[in-house]
Amino acid sequence: MNCKEVNELLLDYVEGNLPPYLKNELKTHLENCIRCQKILALTELENSLLKDTSDIPELDEEFTRQVMKKIALLPAPLPQRAVIKKFISTLAALAACLLVAFMLHYAPWTPDKENNIKDVRMAMDPKGTAYLSKADSLKSQEGAKYFHEDTSSKISAPAPKEGEAFSAASTGDNSTVYSGGKEEVKMSSAKSGQKINPENYSVITDIKIAGLPADYVLQTSRQIDENRVQYVYTNHNQNTITIEISLPYAEDKMAAKNFMSADTLQEKSSQTISLTDVKSLEDKAYKVTITADLPAEELNQLLSSIELVKN
Repeated sequence: MNCKEVNELLLDYVEGNLPPYLKNELKTHLENCIRCQKILALTELENSLLKDTSDIPELDEEFTRQVMKKIALLPAPLPQRAVIKKFISTLAALAACLLVAFMLHYAPWTPDKENNIKDVRMAMDPKGTAYLSKADSLKSQEGAKYFHEDTSSKISAPAPKEGEAFSAASTGDNSTVYSGGKEEVKMSSAKSGQKINPENYSVITDIKIAGLPADYVLQTSRQIDENRVQYVYTNHNQNTITIEISLPYAEDKMAAKNFMSADTLQEKSSQTISLTDVKSLEDKAYKVTITADLPAEELNQLLSSIELVKN
């Protein structure tokens, strides 16, 4: 007989319900197994406790009924004053919180949010150029022209008339304003102190892209600012390329190339790269930047195939 079989028979052994032959085998095992002896002692203790509990006399039902009847006749206890005070204080605190929230949100003495922002910005910028009101912002964007989506590659914008004289005036921030008639165009110069010939510039919106493969279709075209125009093309493979044309940085193509950085390949992310080159149109130089999620060789071929033509 093993320990498992002995453990299953211990309770019957303690209560004296085992046959004689099993009792003899169990005794023989217990004489040689200390672990089973400890289990036997615990089983005997549990059995004795159960017997003692079952011997407790139960209360008379009549006695219990009389006690409960007397309890029911007792007067109901009055609510404690501490509970009432706590409830009142809770209501008062809630009312105070609601009042403070209302005052903070709707109080007439609360300063205007836009004025607060203006004061902070004016404090950080004594010249007062950091803050622009809504009207000022609209005025500053008066000259910028934005183009809606079109399936064609044409961009229309007013161009200076032939024979109009250009007048140049320095703005003091490495840029020059050229005015012809009623139109004014502000173009950044490449280097401080470099001589710029206004006749070498043309209205950038008169230029469009040519030379791309036939499967690339123009999706959007817009003028970012006075100096930049952006085109977005896609093909049947859902490849998207962005082409940006900037105003020239020098009087001719060679000078512009010498001024540009030699590192024309810039990693925008793990897949997006950007290539930059200078394209000429009618003896004028323009910076062309193409950006796409394409291999560098394929993107370089696209950049090489790009031509600038008059719109």
